[in-house]
Formats: sequence, structure tokens, C-alpha cells
Amino acid sequence: MGAFLDFRLKWQYQGRSGEIKAGQESLFHRAFAGLREGMVDWTPTFGEIAEDILTPLLEETFEKEKPAEYIAWADLAESTIARRGSAHPILDVTGLLRRSFTKGGAQHHEEITPKKLVWGSDIPYAVFLQTGTQKGYQKATGVPTGPGTGRGMAMRKLLHIAEFGKETKAARQITQAFRGRIDMVARQYGFKTFGRGVDAGEARRIGYIALGLRS
Repeated sequence: MGAFLDFRLKWQYQGRSGEIKAGQESLFHRAFAGLREGMVDWTPTFGEIAEDILTPLLEETFEKEKPAEYIAWADLAESTIARRGSAHPILDVTGLLRRSFTKGGAQHHEEITPKKLVWGSDIPYAVFLQTGTQKGYQKATGVPTGPGTGRGMAMRKLLHIAEFGKETKAARQITQAFRGRIDMVARQYGFKTFGRGVDAGEARRIGYIALGLRS
């Protein structure tokens, strides 16, 4: 999963404009150092992502039997429907899998540190539902069945975050969480965030020049 955050930083530190000279500390240098230190601990953002974004998305997935903006889960096999006596719910008969994505639920896994978020289920078969197996690997529909086709289980995605060429609901919400944190920390040190800034390489070059590290 990846997200591109596009920012420009405008220095307006306590209403004053600091003089920037190579080898000399300025208001800007102190403000920038504070900003850098403020970006070290992402614990609050990771907690927000886990509780306010990922958990509700999984709840929505189980309710609708499809992740947001993705293909609906494949129907159960006719033999499974006959054995169970019903076609729904598809993955929520006992509730164990669903609860494993909720904080406090059995087999829920959650680790939050300043630089890392690990969140999900410890139920072993959850990963195979996310990917599908054998003939059904990465196939949400149209899994071949019958003699000679081999065994396989259709992919029933539990969480849909990234899709090539398309911004998903999950990606938008996660990006907004990071943007909110960056904006809050930046404002604490006198910066304003705005617009769609330069690319990362140009931003780095400008930053080096501003800090007197490169002419």
C-alpha cells in the first residue's frame, strides 16, 4: 500500500520572517527542526486509521458482502449451500472471522508503534480468502469447476486498499488521516500547508537550499 502526499510548506513562524544563512541558526531552522521531530511519532494517526477507518471498512464489507468499490464476493458452491441450507451470509456464519478484525475480538492482531501499524486477523485462512487459492487465485468470479479443473477457492477480498489507476475509498481516508496529522504538526511550528506542491525531488532540493546545505 502506498499513498502520495503532495504538500508545500509556507513559512510563517509566529508572524516573523527569519533570515536564512548557511551555517547560522534561524527561526526557520528551529521551526523546521521542530517539524521534523513532530513527524517521528505516528502513533495517533495509526490509531485513528485502525479504529476509525479499517474497522468500519471491514464492518461494511461483511454487511454488503463486498469491499467498497470492488467486486461482490463470489457465491458459495452449490454443495456448500445445500449443506448449510442457505446462501447467506457468505463468510459470517459463526462471527469468528468478523470479530477477528475488531479490537478485543478473539484472534484480532493489532500493533501500533511510532513508525509501524500492523492490523488484521490472526485466523490462518483469512489470507486465502483475500487472495483466492489455486484455480481461484486472484479471481473474484469465474473460477473453473468440474473434473480436471483442479481445486480452487474464489478470491473474496476482505479489505480493498490499493487499485492501479484508481483511488479507493480506503486510500482516500488513509491519505486524509496522514494529511491531517502533517497539517496539525506543521501549524504547531508556524508552517501552513496548502496547494499541490512540487514533486518530491524538487521539494528536497528547495529544502536543502533553505537549510544552507546546498547552493
